[in-house]
Amino acid sequence: DPGCPVLVGSSPAPVPAPAPVQPPSIPPAAAAGLQLMNMAVPDDVPETQISSLAPAQPVSPVISARHQAAAAPAPAEPPREAIKFETMQDVFTAPGAPTEEESRQDNFISRAFKLASDLEDELGRKVYFNLDGLEEAEKRLRLAFIKNKEAPQANLERVKDTAAFVCYFLQERNKGRLLKLTEFDPWGWPMIFERPNAKLVTYPVQRVWKLLWQENLPEPGWLAKYSAWIGDKLSETAPLPCGLAAVKARAMSHPERLADAQTEHKRMIILASSLAETSGIEIGRAGIIKIQLALRNNFKQGIPPTADGWKLLRCYGHLLAAILAKEFKAAWYNTDGDDGGWSMQTPWKTFVFPLGKVYKTAANGEDLPAYFEALAQDRARTIGA
Repeated sequence: DPGCPVLVGSSPAPVPAPAPVQPPSIPPAAAAGLQLMNMAVPDDVPETQISSLAPAQPVSPVISARHQAAAAPAPAEPPREAIKFETMQDVFTAPGAPTEEESRQDNFISRAFKLASDLEDELGRKVYFNLDGLEEAEKRLRLAFIKNKEAPQANLERVKDTAAFVCYFLQERNKGRLLKLTEFDPWGWPMIFERPNAKLVTYPVQRVWKLLWQENLPEPGWLAKYSAWIGDKLSETAPLPCGLAAVKARAMSHPERLADAQTEHKRMIILASSLAETSGIEIGRAGIIKIQLALRNNFKQGIPPTADGWKLLRCYGHLLAAILAKEFKAAWYNTDGDDGGWSMQTPWKTFVFPLGKVYKTAANGEDLPAYFEALAQDRARTIGA
């Protein structure tokens, strides 16, 4: 049965997601409808046959415009053009690298220079944007939270200062470029690192912002470890296991990678709450049927989505992931590679691919309610709940 869950043996416990935050105000895009499909593509395209729990593939079925045959006896089949699936990495485009003067004039990044100056006054020596300076910025922040945990506004300002220091440090050290999304608080701003054959999207501000969400402080040196992870990622010469291969190999993503996926998930859930097309979808069993209806009404099999369509598909995928987390306690397991292959693990060691499932439901007309019920039955068989 293609709807059967993927069962794999025990693996490391997933990293918990950060506590929820209040959604921002609804952006103007929410008021307007989104164009979902590229209607220039013909609709008489055969469906692909892919197992329903396998991740979405990076390339969709090939389709092309039909040409009229010049004459009998048998027209030749025209060449077909492959349609590439959009991935999360494609969504973000880094702006040009800012100069130091531009950074000093930036309302957010300029906080880094202010913090460096304050540290110099306290320490009586020069503070640079290097690992030593990062350690001093982290120490100052930890001490402030230990002494004044009940000062939310002051702590927010300290978090912003330290986050700006981290961002400028990564900008100078690894040529990262911060993308400031006006619809979100800084925790949802991605930083982009580009190399000739690789692109890394990560959320440095979240690494500091989480102090506002968590009861306990991270272990000392967590920002230096994050910096080291970025350096290791940018020096990788071969891709890590991802998708179904990672599940079969029991290859859980690095905790820093999972933290980025959880932040991306939080960002997309907040975005979904602000869009007219997705704001009415409940995070629960009833939401499954609404997602199914939306996919059937707005996406046509064999027709690639537009940019707006991909934006909505990604929202539906994260809504499905949130439902699986609520109903089945699923948690992110491997989020390396394209997001169609991101996996979640349930407590009874079943793996699911929520974004890939939504992508394939839109492309192949699969049955989300049946998929949900299959998971519920699998849980009942496995743990009797």
